[in-house]
Parts: sequence; structure tokens; C-alpha cells
Amino acid sequence: MTELRTLLRLTLITTVIAVVGRGDPYYGAFCLFALGAVTVAGYGRLPIELEVAVLGLMFLDMTVGNALGVYRAVPWFDKALHVAVAMLLGGMLFTVLASLRMARWIAAVAAVLLTLGVGTAWELAEYGVDHTLARQTQTSPTMTAHDDTMFDLALDAVGGMLGVLLGLRRRTMQA
Repeated sequence: MTELRTLLRLTLITTVIAVVGRGDPYYGAFCLFALGAVTVAGYGRLPIELEVAVLGLMFLDMTVGNALGVYRAVPWFDKALHVAVAMLLGGMLFTVLASLRMARWIAAVAAVLLTLGVGTAWELAEYGVDHTLARQTQTSPTMTAHDDTMFDLALDAVGGMLGVLLGLRRRTMQA
């Protein structure tokens, strides 16, 4: 697991170098910031499995999706990542909230709503990037920016619910 973490970090650093070399310093800075944040959070604070899961999703987004152009070539790739990220986030949030000894249904609803909040913040950030840096992060090969955003948020809700269901299942199996 440690080797995979190291490989993912090195791949993401290579992605930073490649996108900056291609003339995109803003995206390179974003990738470097995200990698730094996960690396700092990972030192002794995150289970290595969770850190590898986050790095893996970052690899799929930053390297495969953006740097290699898969987002433009494969219309469903972005949608699959929205579900996967929301599942991870929803499951983590449910686990944390349920550990606070609140009713499971309250933890479940709160986790889904918080997952949607993060998804909304992400979509707002994409909107800001599109309008300040003249990018096209809110587009899809098959959808308008508005439809893409609404579908992404719906998938964030689905992913959050799936993550909560996995968290519920895990807690039930432990009991």
C-alpha cells in the first residue's frame, strides 16, 4: 500500500510538471496544492487506505481526466468520478457523524446533505474558474454547462447516498 501511495504521488507530480510545461500554470498550481493538502493530511492522520483512495481519485481526475484528455473523449468519465468521489465522501462523513452517537438516520441525512454541499462548492468553483480564467470546466461533450452541472449534483447526491449505505452496512456488520 505504501508503494502505491508513493507511485500515485510521483505520478501526480509528473502531471504538475506536464501541465505547467504545456502552458497551464493555473491547473499545475491547483494540482500541486491538492497534492500538498492530501500529503499533509496523510502524515499520521489518515489511514493509508483512505489516503490511497483519495490519491487514486486525484490521479483519475487530474492525470487521466484532465492531463490526458479523457474528460473530453469519454462523456461518462466525469460522471463516474462524481459518483465515486461522493461515495467516498458520503461514507466518510457518515462514519464520522455516526461516531458522535447521533441517531443513524440523522447522521445519514447530514452526510448526504454535506456531500451535496461539497459538490455545490465544487460546481461554484468551476463556474468561477470558467469566468475568471476563460476555461470550460462546466462542459461535457454531450451537455450544456447548465445540464452538466445539474447532472453532476444529482450524481453527487446518488454517490453520497451509496456511501451512506455502505457506511450503514459496515456499522451493522461490526455490531
